[in-house]
Amino acid sequence: MKHILLFLFCVSATIVSAQFSYLNDVQLESAADYSEYTETVYDCCDYLLLTPFSKKDSERIAATNFIERWVKGAPNSSYKVSENIQSLTDNRTELLGLYFTCIAKELVEGNADNSLQAEEKAITSFLDYCTNPMNKLKLTKEIKELAQLNKAGELNSLSTYYNAKNKTN
Repeated sequence: MKHILLFLFCVSATIVSAQFSYLNDVQLESAADYSEYTETVYDCCDYLLLTPFSKKDSERIAATNFIERWVKGAPNSSYKVSENIQSLTDNRTELLGLYFTCIAKELVEGNADNSLQAEEKAITSFLDYCTNPMNKLKLTKEIKELAQLNKAGELNSLSTYYNAKNKTN
Protein backbone atom coordinates (compact mmCIF):
# COMPACT_ATOMS: atom_id res chain seq x y z
CA MET A 1 0.00 0.00 0.00
CA LYS A 2 2.85 2.38 0.84
CA HIS A 3 4.40 1.75 -2.57
CA ILE A 4 1.17 2.65 -4.33
CA LEU A 5 0.82 5.87 -2.35
CA LEU A 6 4.43 6.79 -3.04
CA PHE A 7 3.95 6.14 -6.76
CA LEU A 8 0.78 8.24 -6.86
CA PHE A 9 2.52 11.05 -4.99
CA CYS A 10 5.43 11.02 -7.46
CA VAL A 11 3.11 11.04 -10.48
CA SER A 12 1.00 13.87 -9.09
CA ALA A 13 4.11 15.88 -8.15
CA THR A 14 5.44 15.46 -11.68
CA ILE A 15 2.16 16.54 -13.23
CA VAL A 16 1.78 19.58 -11.00
CA SER A 17 5.34 20.77 -11.60
CA ALA A 18 5.45 20.10 -15.35
CA GLN A 19 7.21 22.88 -17.19
CA PHE A 20 7.44 22.52 -20.94
CA SER A 21 7.31 26.13 -22.16
CA TYR A 22 11.08 26.17 -22.62
CA LEU A 23 10.67 23.55 -25.37
CA ASN A 24 9.30 26.23 -27.69
CA ASP A 25 12.89 27.52 -28.02
CA VAL A 26 14.58 24.14 -28.49
CA GLN A 27 16.07 23.65 -31.94
CA LEU A 28 15.90 20.13 -33.36
CA GLU A 29 18.36 20.05 -36.24
CA SER A 30 20.74 17.12 -35.94
CA ALA A 31 20.37 13.47 -35.00
CA ALA A 32 22.16 14.33 -31.74
CA ASP A 33 19.46 16.92 -30.93
CA TYR A 34 16.71 14.35 -31.38
CA SER A 35 18.59 11.80 -29.32
CA GLU A 36 19.27 14.34 -26.57
CA TYR A 37 15.56 15.10 -26.18
CA THR A 38 14.22 11.54 -26.29
CA GLU A 39 13.71 11.45 -22.51
CA THR A 40 11.99 14.84 -22.67
CA VAL A 41 9.60 13.50 -25.30
CA TYR A 42 8.80 10.62 -22.97
CA ASP A 43 8.15 13.07 -20.11
CA CYS A 44 5.89 15.15 -22.36
CA CYS A 45 3.97 12.03 -23.37
CA ASP A 46 3.45 11.03 -19.76
CA TYR A 47 2.24 14.50 -18.85
CA LEU A 48 -0.16 14.67 -21.76
CA LEU A 49 -1.56 11.17 -21.28
CA LEU A 50 -1.94 11.51 -17.50
CA THR A 51 -3.71 14.87 -17.40
CA PRO A 52 -7.19 15.83 -18.60
CA PHE A 53 -7.35 17.81 -21.79
CA SER A 54 -7.52 21.58 -21.56
CA LYS A 55 -7.20 24.03 -24.45
CA LYS A 56 -5.99 26.67 -21.99
CA ASP A 57 -3.07 24.64 -20.58
CA SER A 58 0.00 26.40 -22.02
CA GLU A 59 2.30 23.61 -20.82
CA ARG A 60 0.14 21.08 -22.67
CA ILE A 61 0.35 23.14 -25.85
CA ALA A 62 4.14 23.47 -25.57
CA ALA A 63 4.56 19.73 -24.91
CA THR A 64 2.29 18.80 -27.81
CA ASN A 65 4.05 21.14 -30.24
CA PHE A 66 7.44 19.77 -29.19
CA ILE A 67 6.31 16.18 -29.65
CA GLU A 68 4.95 16.93 -33.12
CA ARG A 69 8.23 18.56 -34.16
CA TRP A 70 10.19 15.63 -32.73
CA VAL A 71 8.09 12.94 -34.45
CA LYS A 72 8.08 14.73 -37.81
CA GLY A 73 11.83 15.24 -37.86
CA ALA A 74 13.35 12.34 -35.92
CA PRO A 75 16.02 10.73 -38.13
CA ASN A 76 15.16 7.21 -36.96
CA SER A 77 11.49 7.71 -37.77
CA SER A 78 9.90 8.15 -41.16
CA TYR A 79 6.44 8.52 -39.71
CA LYS A 80 3.84 10.33 -41.80
CA VAL A 81 0.25 11.14 -40.84
CA SER A 82 -1.94 8.86 -42.95
CA GLU A 83 -5.29 9.76 -44.46
CA ASN A 84 -6.84 7.36 -41.95
CA ILE A 85 -5.42 9.36 -39.04
CA GLN A 86 -6.56 12.62 -40.61
CA SER A 87 -10.04 11.19 -41.01
CA LEU A 88 -10.06 9.76 -37.48
CA THR A 89 -9.04 13.06 -35.92
CA ASP A 90 -11.27 15.03 -38.28
CA ASN A 91 -8.22 17.31 -38.67
CA ARG A 92 -8.88 18.70 -35.17
CA THR A 93 -5.54 19.92 -33.83
CA GLU A 94 -6.16 18.71 -30.27
CA LEU A 95 -6.92 15.17 -31.48
CA LEU A 96 -4.05 15.14 -33.95
CA GLY A 97 -1.70 16.35 -31.21
CA LEU A 98 -2.95 13.61 -28.93
CA TYR A 99 -2.36 11.04 -31.65
CA PHE A 100 1.20 12.36 -32.13
CA THR A 101 1.67 11.93 -28.39
CA CYS A 102 0.59 8.29 -28.57
CA ILE A 103 2.79 7.51 -31.58
CA ALA A 104 5.76 9.30 -29.99
CA LYS A 105 5.42 7.20 -26.87
CA GLU A 106 5.45 4.02 -28.96
CA LEU A 107 8.49 5.20 -30.91
CA VAL A 108 10.40 6.18 -27.74
CA GLU A 109 9.54 2.99 -25.90
CA GLY A 110 10.50 0.89 -28.93
CA ASN A 111 7.70 -1.62 -28.32
CA ALA A 112 6.81 -1.89 -31.99
CA ASP A 113 8.73 -3.73 -34.68
CA ASN A 114 7.45 -1.52 -37.49
CA SER A 115 5.43 1.63 -38.13
CA LEU A 116 2.19 -0.30 -38.67
CA GLN A 117 2.53 -2.01 -35.30
CA ALA A 118 3.41 1.33 -33.68
CA GLU A 119 0.30 2.87 -35.22
CA GLU A 120 -1.91 0.05 -33.94
CA LYS A 121 -0.57 0.43 -30.39
CA ALA A 122 -0.86 4.21 -30.61
CA ILE A 123 -4.50 3.92 -31.75
CA THR A 124 -5.30 1.82 -28.68
CA SER A 125 -3.70 4.41 -26.36
CA PHE A 126 -5.41 7.21 -28.27
CA LEU A 127 -8.84 5.58 -27.94
CA ASP A 128 -8.28 4.85 -24.24
CA TYR A 129 -7.46 8.50 -23.57
CA CYS A 130 -10.26 9.89 -25.71
CA THR A 131 -12.96 7.71 -24.20
CA ASN A 132 -11.99 8.39 -20.60
CA PRO A 133 -14.71 10.85 -19.47
CA MET A 134 -12.26 12.54 -17.09
CA ASN A 135 -10.30 13.81 -20.10
CA LYS A 136 -13.24 15.89 -21.34
CA LEU A 137 -12.75 15.46 -25.06
CA LYS A 138 -15.50 15.88 -27.61
CA LEU A 139 -15.41 12.66 -29.61
CA THR A 140 -15.97 12.25 -33.32
CA LYS A 141 -18.42 9.65 -34.59
CA GLU A 142 -15.51 7.53 -35.83
CA ILE A 143 -13.68 7.65 -32.52
CA LYS A 144 -16.81 6.42 -30.76
CA GLU A 145 -17.24 3.63 -33.31
CA LEU A 146 -13.58 2.58 -33.15
CA ALA A 147 -13.63 2.65 -29.35
CA GLN A 148 -16.60 0.27 -29.33
CA LEU A 149 -14.83 -2.08 -31.75
CA ASN A 150 -11.64 -1.90 -29.71
CA LYS A 151 -13.47 -2.59 -26.45
CA ALA A 152 -15.14 -5.62 -28.03
CA GLY A 153 -11.76 -6.85 -29.33
CA GLU A 154 -12.91 -6.46 -32.93
CA LEU A 155 -10.52 -3.73 -34.07
CA ASN A 156 -7.75 -5.38 -36.06
CA SER A 157 -6.20 -2.23 -37.46
CA LEU A 158 -7.14 1.23 -38.57
CA SER A 159 -6.49 0.30 -42.20
CA THR A 160 -8.84 -2.69 -41.98
CA TYR A 161 -11.52 -0.48 -40.42
CA TYR A 162 -11.30 2.15 -43.15
CA ASN A 163 -11.07 -0.42 -45.97
CA ALA A 164 -14.27 -2.09 -44.72
CA LYS A 165 -15.94 1.27 -44.26
CA ASN A 166 -15.03 2.39 -47.79
CA LYS A 167 -16.41 -0.83 -49.27
CA THR A 168 -19.80 -0.27 -47.63
CA ASN A 169 -20.04 3.33 -48.92
